[in-house]
Amino acid sequence: MASRRGVRRASFAGIPQTSVLKRASEQVKASKLTPLLLWTKLSIRYGGVEKAAVAGAQGSVQRGTFTALLGPAGSGKTTLLQCLGGRLASDARVSGSLAVDGTPLDSEAMKAMSSYVADEDLFLPHLETLESLFFVARMRVRSGAMNDDDLNDLCMLLLEELGLADKAAVLVGGELSGGLNVRGLSDGQRRRLSLGCGLVSKPALIFADEPTSGLDASSALSVMQVMHDLAANAHLGIICTEHHPRLAVWQMFDQVCLLSEGHACYVGPADGCVPWFKSLG
Repeated sequence: MASRRGVRRASFAGIPQTSVLKRASEQVKASKLTPLLLWTKLSIRYGGVEKAAVAGAQGSVQRGTFTALLGPAGSGKTTLLQCLGGRLASDARVSGSLAVDGTPLDSEAMKAMSSYVADEDLFLPHLETLESLFFVARMRVRSGAMNDDDLNDLCMLLLEELGLADKAAVLVGGELSGGLNVRGLSDGQRRRLSLGCGLVSKPALIFADEPTSGLDASSALSVMQVMHDLAANAHLGIICTEHHPRLAVWQMFDQVCLLSEGHACYVGPADGCVPWFKSLG
């Protein structure tokens, strides 16, 4: 069990610019020359179905930016996210190219340098918050790279930056297999913990599928603020799918990709989307 040495209380106020996740400035400067992630003419089909779930998608993500894949249900946004993150089903057929820092990558290589946060939080309700994060960290951090004490310290730092330090000894909570509910973290706090699980391996990219799904307005805003700050201050590339973002959330996005029936209608700066629609008449 992970210890809780040096636990400090914290209230969430966003990821600071002094984040322990912040990448070396030399790496960031070099990355400005080439997109962190670039996809070109991506088309995705499943099984024997000829109609593409995603057709000819193109886009890019720079380090330090927060990108949203938007569209109604069935538009292909989750399929595109899964493809970019190397998490497509085995029967998917993909054409097009995908590159990180200018180097073509396959799905296994993408998995190794990124994290994927699903739209459902999967935790053991009877474990404490720090225990849960430590459990995931022990599995994801390369064997021998960190001893238990150092890994525990990393987990506590992550909890502090995610505004969960004062919840380190609180049960995660949730529903047990028999239907009994265990009191613990709120839905928004569990979602932030899921983001923490995605950060323990210090990825360059994070893919999040509808991170605000099922959350109330306040919790949703808090989670999106975490993601915005992580992208900006830890120099990550973060891509999420969203269905109906509120204005306050929309203003956090640097770029958006608007999809309809598998086709990208608009790809560009978030603040250029409305003028683009107006230009259509």
